[in-house]
Amino acid sequence: HHLEAHFDMATAALISGLTNVVTVHADGLDSVYSGIGVGNNVHAIGHGAGYAKLSSQDCRNAIRTFHIELIAEMAKKLAQVPEGDGTMLDNTIVLYGSAHPHASHSGYNYPLQLAGGKNMGFKHGYQHEFVGDKKVPLSNLFVTMLQAMDIPAEKFADSTGTLNQLLRA
Repeated sequence: HHLEAHFDMATAALISGLTNVVTVHADGLDSVYSGIGVGNNVHAIGHGAGYAKLSSQDCRNAIRTFHIELIAEMAKKLAQVPEGDGTMLDNTIVLYGSAHPHASHSGYNYPLQLAGGKNMGFKHGYQHEFVGDKKVPLSNLFVTMLQAMDIPAEKFADSTGTLNQLLRA
């Protein structure tokens, strides 16, 4: 329940204007999601351990589903707040980076989801996953986000360009 409370506080802080930026760190290596039926810690799951009748992939899927449900609830609340020419969600970028099963602790092939940002130049509801044989550094996303927010940036860390497919034409 603590993670649900963190999302509620983050959402309230945004809506009230207390801040314009929030970060919710969902878990650490020793986190256990017993409330959703995953009784093993995240680190063990990441190395292939399951729990009860759940495989490690089943555990990861359950945790990601829980995270996405929390984000969806946050987005629903932000979408109910009028702001400018739309809603608070239209003027907010939500970036979700789940556990990175493909990344091997690198900045490549990283599963991410973007939500919101319709009035910030991003495609509404766009999802992108850095997977496959592509060697697209995660830092390209950060350059793209900065440029979409009219913050001049040509390079960030090991970036090689922008992700124009995320931006509205």
